[in-house]
Amino acid sequence: MYYLREQKKNPFKTVDINELEDTYGHIDLDDTVNLEKEANLALLDKIEPLEKALLLMRYKDNMKVKTIADAFQLGESTVKMRLKRAKSRLMKLREKK
Repeated sequence: MYYLREQKKNPFKTVDINELEDTYGHIDLDDTVNLEKEANLALLDKIEPLEKALLLMRYKDNMKVKTIADAFQLGESTVKMRLKRAKSRLMKLREKK
């Protein structure tokens, strides 16, 4: 019982950095991230231009929903819903790939 309480308090295990380097040292994270970015940008070309613009403004340019809503003369709730729908379309396209 004491063991379970301790696991709840600290569910994270300590990891030896050297062990991680031995296991995953051969992976070049920069290349992996670049490939993923390229794949995601290719997916953006497959959705509608407005959805693409909304996603880029929100997540690439880090614009607030209010600012995006003002730029497109839309309500904030409309922008949020369109962002949600655009993200779900991207996820579906990504699953198909």
